[in-house]
Amino acid sequence: MNIKEAVGSRHFPPQCVFIAIYNLETEELSIPRGNQTVNEGDELFLVATTENIKKAADFLTAKHKH
Repeated sequence: MNIKEAVGSRHFPPQCVFIAIYNLETEELSIPRGNQTVNEGDELFLVATTENIKKAADFLTAKHKH
């Protein structure tokens, strides 16, 4: 999934912002843009309230597609 798809989902909290993505394999930190893909195992840096972070984490780690 890419950033645009994630934030465009009705299940992703609109008050949550992607700040950075860290790829463990390449050890690269990037500032995410709309078409950047989020890969399994990436570390995501988000800014939101505690409630919205939980909603975002639930969405991003869901086993099924939203």
